[in-house]
Amino acid sequence: MMNDEIYTMKDGEIVAHQILSQSPQILPQQERSRKYLFPHLRLSFASLCSHKGRSFQLMIGILLSLLCIVVALTLTRHLEKQFHQYIYSMVPASGISFQSRYQQSLSLELLSQMKGQEGILKAEMFLDDYECLGIGFHEERYEQSQTLFIGDDTSPYTYLSLKYGRLPQSHNEIVLSLSTAQHLVDTQDVSSLIGKSIYAWYQHEWEVKSICYHIVGITTQTTTLDTFYQMDHAYIYLLKDVYHYQLDQISSHLGILYVHPDYQRQDIIKQLEKQYPDYRFMAIGESTSQNVSQTIEQVNMILFLFSCLAILSSLFLIGEIMFLNVIQKKKDLAVMKCFGAGTFDILRIVLYESIQIVICSQILCFLFYYQVIQIINSFIKQMFEIETLRVELDWPLMLFVFLISDILVLCSQIPPLLYILKMNTVEALKE
Repeated sequence: MMNDEIYTMKDGEIVAHQILSQSPQILPQQERSRKYLFPHLRLSFASLCSHKGRSFQLMIGILLSLLCIVVALTLTRHLEKQFHQYIYSMVPASGISFQSRYQQSLSLELLSQMKGQEGILKAEMFLDDYECLGIGFHEERYEQSQTLFIGDDTSPYTYLSLKYGRLPQSHNEIVLSLSTAQHLVDTQDVSSLIGKSIYAWYQHEWEVKSICYHIVGITTQTTTLDTFYQMDHAYIYLLKDVYHYQLDQISSHLGILYVHPDYQRQDIIKQLEKQYPDYRFMAIGESTSQNVSQTIEQVNMILFLFSCLAILSSLFLIGEIMFLNVIQKKKDLAVMKCFGAGTFDILRIVLYESIQIVICSQILCFLFYYQVIQIINSFIKQMFEIETLRVELDWPLMLFVFLISDILVLCSQIPPLLYILKMNTVEALKE
């Protein structure tokens, strides 16, 4: 029996100690600890991948909710803007309609007085029983298929720029907008219209008659409605010779005023209301625009409520599933605690897992959102054949919705995080 040291004991006490040999001390070799970058994110991602099916279901639920609310709000916001632009492209943005409060007929003298007011470019009135059916090159009789409907024949030409020809100098001369001229000649050169005669057809009761106009100019402007420009009250004087009426016999209950570009329309309306208290003045297109805004606002509110319900239900689903996930993995979390993980570390792992789910859903939502907007624009173009009516990507709206969803996700994590704080490590290991 080989020994390095001998101890001699007597009566329970050591009485001698002899060292026979001394072996060199071997120090244990220290292993280098391997450090990982972002360990909490790595562990949360590994936990996420361990239940791919459940994680995928959560992403799809959040994706659909986010996509619904973003697309719904984008459509309502941008379509409202497009509708307003379309309305004001059909009606003059500087126009003011007026009529008597006591249903009295307007007169040319009244129009002359109003035109003399500061800031008024033109004053016109619409005859009650006369309707412009359109213009065409056939003189013999009116044919709807060969007549171009005119949506506006009262606009002033003071600030128009001419592409061809000159401005009217007599009552039977007109200027066409560029888009109207293109509709008349199709593929031909619009300059060929200069000097040609064209007939404007008017209906009075059941009788349809024409006025011969001469095209003397074409503007550079394109208009939503086909438009021609003429001198003040030109059609009233010309119809007098066609239908043989006296100027004092005409009846008109609706007039229109055009405001100078340097003046505010609302200021002119206030000025006119003071000077002409017997007449009611209203900005053209304003009531229609307000009705459109109110309707779209109601639709927007309904879509927003449904979208909020969808996203709230998805977030409630996230909170519930993450709570069940914590319960299912509580033994794993308890083992992590035994190996030195603190409560705060475990809270971060669970929270990061939820955040990763939401971020993946938001990335997918962005990709689908772009594709849906492209499909909607393609549908609008094919359905309505309007190039200007287009829905754009609303980046601020999308970021705002994503931010709100992140905040709600954090709120949905309160129950599982509270469960972790109250979790007993020993009891979790026993189960």
